[in-house]
Amino acid sequence: MNKNELTDRKKQRPFIKEMAVEDREPTKKRSGHGRRRLMIVAAGLILMLIFGVKNIKNYTSITSLNDELKVAQDTLDLSQNYQVELQESIHLLENEEYVANLARNEYYLTDDDEVVFNIVGDPHNFSIEMNKKQKEFEKKKESIAGSNQAEKPQD
Repeated sequence: MNKNELTDRKKQRPFIKEMAVEDREPTKKRSGHGRRRLMIVAAGLILMLIFGVKNIKNYTSITSLNDELKVAQDTLDLSQNYQVELQESIHLLENEEYVANLARNEYYLTDDDEVVFNIVGDPHNFSIEMNKKQKEFEKKKESIAGSNQAEKPQD
């Protein structure tokens, strides 16, 4: 294209600046836009990475706290059940006949004219029964804590 043709076209459409591709000179402004765009994308990716890492850390901490909460609730339930059993035992110990029977069976206390025979497996054998309940409670408590530690992922 020669200059005359370009000027004729400009006269026909003065609002459009036409230039042949060969006539254009590369400007620094265009390359600056590309760099600026690249910087914005890079900054966005870095921000997404930072917030993504924080979200992952928060998720893992929430998961571990939920596991600890579950163990604490299980332990609380177990402790409440054990407390109910202890309350029942306290209620039994308030009964004078039960205490007298307990004293005869456990500690072999007798009146002057009595002879006490200790029968194994006696349902009124209070201290043996309470020791068993205490051991069961401790085992359940340990199993709850142990099952939670087994479920936790090893870091």
